[in-house]
Amino acid sequence: MNNNQLILEIDGTELEKWKHLIAKMEQVFLDAGFNKKIVNNIQFLVYKHSYCKITPLAFPTGGVKFVLEWADNINEAKNMVLEDGDLYPTDIPEDRIINMLKTDLEKQMRFIH
Repeated sequence: MNNNQLILEIDGTELEKWKHLIAKMEQVFLDAGFNKKIVNNIQFLVYKHSYCKITPLAFPTGGVKFVLEWADNINEAKNMVLEDGDLYPTDIPEDRIINMLKTDLEKQMRFIH
């Protein structure tokens, strides 16, 4: 990738196209025991002391992927010190994305104390 091509978080009308999938992804977290919490005007999904943000990204190739970004505590969430987690492409069926997310979240939750 050349330096002029950036991976950007999507927003505005492009984000509206993905709201239905984001809602389905959030429901997986809620079903697993997470709660929604707003931190500095950004929605996180919270379980114990772990904070997760679902971020849709636009790639230079034209594709959109979702990344799970994690913070280990409220201070990291406030300061947006987030570690990239799993990446979910949108060029596969939604039910496959949701099943992948469920499997990955089950694994992730084993490490949350």
